[in-house]
Parts: sequence; C-alpha cells; structure tokens
Amino acid sequence: GEGGGTASAMEGVAMNGGLKLLGIDVPEKVDSGKLRVFVAVERSSEEAPAQVALIVRNKSPKGEVRAAKVLKTVPADGSSVAVGIEVPFTEAGSHTLQVSVCAADAQGEITDSLFQSEYDNVQCIVEAPRPPMPRLQQKDALVLCGVDIPEIVAQGKMQIFVALKRTWHDAARDVALIVRDKLPNGERRAAVVYRTLGDDAEPIGIEVPMGEAGTHELTVQIAKVVKGEMIEVFCIEGRKVQVTNPPPVLLGENANIRLCGIDVPKQVDGGSLRAIVSVQRSAATAPRHLCLIARNTLPDGSKRASVVKKIVHESDTDTIGMEVPLGEAGEHWLQFSVAECTEEGMVELFHIPARAVTVTNPPMPRLAEESAVVLCGVDVQGGRWPNLCASPVLNNRMHVIVALARTWDDAPEHFALVVRDVGAGRAAVVRKVLSGFEPATIGLEVPMTEAGSHLVEVSVAAVEADGQLRTLFSLPATEVEVRPAAVVAEDKAVEKALVDLTLEEEAEEAEEELASVVTPVKVTLNVSGVDSVIRRMSLPLRLRSDGTPVRGFASMMEAVCGAFRADLQPARAVTLSYRDEDGDSVVISSDHELGIALQYRVGGPLLRMKLVQ
Repeated sequence: GEGGGTASAMEGVAMNGGLKLLGIDVPEKVDSGKLRVFVAVERSSEEAPAQVALIVRNKSPKGEVRAAKVLKTVPADGSSVAVGIEVPFTEAGSHTLQVSVCAADAQGEITDSLFQSEYDNVQCIVEAPRPPMPRLQQKDALVLCGVDIPEIVAQGKMQIFVALKRTWHDAARDVALIVRDKLPNGERRAAVVYRTLGDDAEPIGIEVPMGEAGTHELTVQIAKVVKGEMIEVFCIEGRKVQVTNPPPVLLGENANIRLCGIDVPKQVDGGSLRAIVSVQRSAATAPRHLCLIARNTLPDGSKRASVVKKIVHESDTDTIGMEVPLGEAGEHWLQFSVAECTEEGMVELFHIPARAVTVTNPPMPRLAEESAVVLCGVDVQGGRWPNLCASPVLNNRMHVIVALARTWDDAPEHFALVVRDVGAGRAAVVRKVLSGFEPATIGLEVPMTEAGSHLVEVSVAAVEADGQLRTLFSLPATEVEVRPAAVVAEDKAVEKALVDLTLEEEAEEAEEELASVVTPVKVTLNVSGVDSVIRRMSLPLRLRSDGTPVRGFASMMEAVCGAFRADLQPARAVTLSYRDEDGDSVVISSDHELGIALQYRVGGPLLRMKLVQ
C-alpha cells in the first residue's frame, strides 16, 4: 500500500495489518438522498485489530468537507464480516469521496489506516419532492384523487376529467365515468365512457356536447363494472355549469339564410353516412322550407341522390341532418346543397363542393366466440338474431343457417350444425369443412311434417379427429310452428290479399305528398331489467299528413338494433317502448303506435325510448 502502509484502489483482494479486504461498494450515482458504502473484511493473522473503523470523507460541490465513521468488531474465528455506513447525501452535483478502513483499539480510537480509496465524480441527483396523493374520497379500494369540471363552457363542448387510483390488488379495474346533464329547459341526458385502470393513478376524461345556453346542472358518477353491470362508487352532484353560445361561424349567406357549418365524416365503416348542416334565418322574410340535397358519385362512376326536407321556424341556429346509405366499399364523392322548397321546385341557396369519403366494409358481427371461432349470424326459419322469431313452416321443410369465421391458424376446420326437435326426440346433422378465415355459412334443411308447435334447439360443434362432436355454440330453444296444407292454402290467400293491399297503399303514397323529417332519438338499452347503455341518434322518417310514419317502425328497429349490435345478447327477442305523459311504459310495434309516440313526446322534440331484451 501507499502512504504508510495504506492500500488504495483495491481490485480483488488486498491485505494489510493482518486484515484481508474482500471488497468495497461505492455507488456512482445517488438519487435517494442517502449514500450507502459497504466493505467486506476478514482476519488473516493474529496481528489483526480487534475492531475496524469505516471512515467516509465527502467533499461537496461547494468545497465543504464532511466525515462519518462506524466501528465493527472483527470475528476471531477468521470469518468475513461486512461493514456498512449510511450518510446524508442531498447536495446535487459531483462529489469526491475518500473511503478508509482503519484499525481501532478497544476504546474505538483510530490507531492505523489500513486501506484507503478515493472516488471522483460521484453524482448526487436530487429530485423534487412528490406531494402526497390527494384523497378526495375512498371506497372499495378505489381513491378519487381529483375532479376537473369547468364552471363556464363557451365552445359548445365540455371536457370533464377525474383521477382514480387502485389501492389494493382486488380493487376493480374496469370503471365507467357517467355524466348526467339537466338542461336549462328541464330536459335530461347522459353520456358514459369506459376505462380499464392500471396500478398507478390515472385520469379518465369525457367530452360531452353542451350547446344550449343557460345554467346546466351536472351529476358526475364513477362506477365499477362488474359482470356487465355498473355499481356506483363515487358521485359528485349539483355542479352548476354556465353555457354561453358563441356567435355562429358564417360560411356563407344567401336570401337571409346563413350557412354556419357542415359535418361530413371522411370515413364510413357502418354502411351509412350521417351528414349535418347548420343554418340560421337572419330575417323574418327568410325562407322557412329548406332541404338538404346529397349527390353521391360511387366508385364505379354511377350516381344517386338523396333529399331531406325541414321547416325552420326560429331565428336561432338550426340543423338539417340526413343519413345516406353507403354500402359500396371504395372512394365516394359527395356533393351537398342547401335549397329552398318552393311551389315551382327547389331553388339552390348554397352549393357545397364535393368531398371524398372513404367507405370500408363494416366489421364482422360477433355474436359469440369460442376456440378461435366466431359465430357471425343465425337464421332459424327466417328468424334472425337478435329477434329469433321463426316464420311458420309451410312446405314441410325448415331451414337453418349459421355463419362462422375462423380467426386463428389452430381453430377447428371441421364443423357440424346440429338441429334437435325436442318434442319429437330426433335430430339432424350436417358437416362442413371451413379452412379459410372469411365468414362462411352452414345450412341445413330439416323435414317437419307433423303440424303443431315444435321446440327446436340449434348448436354448432367442432368435429374432433375421432369423430366426436365438441359443442362450441348452443342457442336457446326456438319455437317453430308447422302448419298443415289447408292452413297453408288459407295463408296464401291472405298473403295475396295483403300484397294487393300493400300495392294499393304504395299507390296512395305515390299520390300523397309525404313530409321528410329527421327525428332525434335517445335509446336506453335494458338487458335483464338493468339499464346499461344509452345512445343518441337521428332517424330520417317520412310522415303522412296525419303524422303517421310510412314504414317507420321497421327502419327504426333496424337502426336501433344496429346501433346496439355489440351490446345485445344473441338469440333473445327485443322490444321497443316509450313513456307517455302519464308515465306509463307503452310498447311500439307498428307505424301507427310510432306515430302516437311522435305526437305525444314528453319534454321537447327528443323521443326517448327503451330497448328491452
């Protein structure tokens, strides 16, 4: 060693004064505010001291020198011993350390320096102290750390944020943020967003439209999602938000009609495009009868057009919306016009240049999934999901079709469609090989000769290598009626009479002038008695002069079931209802009943309905 028997900068094993230095540990960076230094020594001869002292001298970035010491007894049996010391290390910057191992007598006095080493540029990293996590509320191992609700909204949209933290391993991960808004006119609406929490505190945000000027009263709820049901954990009530309408953006003005905005999506994947224009009457002499015209140039070059009419009564900003079917994948060019409806025809007020809209095929429906196989569709004698109401069997043959799709290489390729007549105690099976990944169908024609009501069970199975069937999907039993030949003849006569009546109605509709309106609708999905999802949509309807829709119920059921496609359960019937002015729940099953619901809307122009499954 150097400097009077002192060993320095040891690599491996060093010996001095009957003591063996086995190792030394000094960190290069310190970010915890504490410097920890360790050495390991053992007795190598009888002249070794009874005690050793570990001394750390620190020269700070400001030039100040501090020292710290710790004593440790050396075992007489020659076993190794570790000596450690912890000293404060809080000044940011580069420090110079000198670590010494010295011999000490029984009173702890230093007698000789045995080993010594210097370390330059030991970095001390100081982090700003973190404030403690706020705890506004705590329940079910969830902590509400923060809530951000603006007091004033001036841009027509409000953003709300909450921060949540899981504090235990069994705390819920799937949560929902629900915002309920009571409008100045007393109308109520709600919006919800779902999130999955990690282990750290996370923000959850939602953006809701707030275009009605005045004071809104908000209720914000945080719920945990358990088996598809929402259970409230936190609730913030009575928050007042002042909404001010900014002046409308002016895109153009003609004949005292102002064009304030247009909303057309750039991409469509649901089979239909929803376009909205915003207009405002700037004078009492401005036209009231307006229409929105959409002209579509398809990818193959063919053209088609759609028109929706609306009567604008007030001078406030109003909207005209329409839904255009776009089923052909590719690039469509859509050109919109706003026109005045006159006795001589439509007089164009605004010509909006054509814009490109990319249409993609809608995603594959997923009724159920098992073993990398997706059940895409079910048809039992004309009854399709979600309303499996089979049509009567008239020709002694019942038809069953299912659509399947393989989603992975190891998915089964051999399938069997099994149809069981529960009452008769017999079954029919058809097998098919599906090797690709595109949706494919399996069909089966089952003889049904016994008149009456039959209970039919349909299942899809995978065929194993030994020929055994492994059930993948089982549908609830469906009631199918088989009618005898006499009844079939009578039904055909009735059907012919209905066709004649339909042709007469269509002729009357062609002669009668129908009004086209876009009805705002809010639908609440109720599954097994529990309200789960709320969706808002606008539905175009054609109305007779008495307010009765023309084929409105069928189009409304199709639109509503399509909007809730991912939330509905397969093979279960659905019903549509609304609440009248007496608070009673009234089921809608025809155009006439839908017309009554439109005439007696409660609380404004919005039609509130419930889809029950």
